[in-house]
Amino acid sequence: MLGVSPAKYVARVKMFQARQWIARDNMRIAVAANRLGYDSEASFSRAFKRIIGHPPSEAREAETA
Repeated sequence: MLGVSPAKYVARVKMFQARQWIARDNMRIAVAANRLGYDSEASFSRAFKRIIGHPPSEAREAETA
């Protein structure tokens, strides 16, 4: 990805991995947040929404619909 800082690139990769865990593997959001090193589910959810474009709960709902 051109024009993206390494930190932003890594954050995107992590969030896309988390989306896969939540949607396909049915992982709890708190577990995904912890696995990625977030101190709280709330901070993880804010970062997820900023990067992916919707909250993590919608990732699970989209997979089950």
